[in-house]
Amino acid sequence: MPAALIALAILGGALEREPDATFAFDRIDLISEDPGTWLNYDVHYFSVFPTSTTVRWVSQVKAVWRTPYRGLHIGASLRSQSMVLEVPLATTEKHGFYLTGGAQTRLLLPTGLLGGLAWRYGPVRIGTGISAVSTASWSHRSWTHWQVLPTLGLGIGRHHAPSTQ
Repeated sequence: MPAALIALAILGGALEREPDATFAFDRIDLISEDPGTWLNYDVHYFSVFPTSTTVRWVSQVKAVWRTPYRGLHIGASLRSQSMVLEVPLATTEKHGFYLTGGAQTRLLLPTGLLGGLAWRYGPVRIGTGISAVSTASWSHRSWTHWQVLPTLGLGIGRHHAPSTQ
């Protein structure tokens, strides 16, 4: 459903296409904000189960790409996929604060929403917010059980001047 709303916004012209912009690599999220379960559940078990905690960390590392639409980012990890819109709140040439919001999927099945704030300084991006994730899966398509988690993300990538629009 949220992906459909973003698609409608693109078709309806609500998301502005950047002049001469292309689909390009933005960053690697070493700690991903979605679904947010690694910091909340898995990292605490590192001293007891270091191998499984490390495997779960690797599964949540996310590659993120910029799209030609202003502020719209697409991310993918082994654990989830996301489509997030970053709206600038205050920016300069070197850094910026952004309001973020988007949709999360698991194997492209819509499973949740996320929202928060992000700060970019050069190639570093730090985000914090809330993730609402359902237990829905392709074998059990029911969105009746939800968990709401605080999130923290850390990404490193290419430096690009923050959007001022």
